[in-house]
Amino acid sequence: MRFPDLKYVMGMTVLTAVAFIPIFHVLEYSRWEKTKYILTKTELFEITGMIFTVRNRIKLFRIKDTSMVSGPINRYYNLNDIVIYSTDASNNRVTLECLENAKEVDDRLNKQIDLNRGEIKTILRD
Repeated sequence: MRFPDLKYVMGMTVLTAVAFIPIFHVLEYSRWEKTKYILTKTELFEITGMIFTVRNRIKLFRIKDTSMVSGPINRYYNLNDIVIYSTDASNNRVTLECLENAKEVDDRLNKQIDLNRGEIKTILRD
């Protein structure tokens, strides 16, 4: 049995890797581009997907804390992630990825959370 030439195997490996890098970036960009975040008075929705759509709902009164995270590449492009920690058993950590105006979004989200908690306490007291 004859084995393939080492140069051929290495060349095909490099060619395959180079061919899949753009495909990976296109898929990753399309996932990021096709993600929507909707903030209502009582809930935060995360809708992702191109072919199959996933809709994730977080009740605002379940959110415990938020934090902003930014790696070196995201910082270069002035993008930040907001990490949301909640008491939801099925989804206790949600990341809102690659936001251009993350500071404003975080402030608005925290303000809405505080308003929602005030309404929930009022309802529970009555």
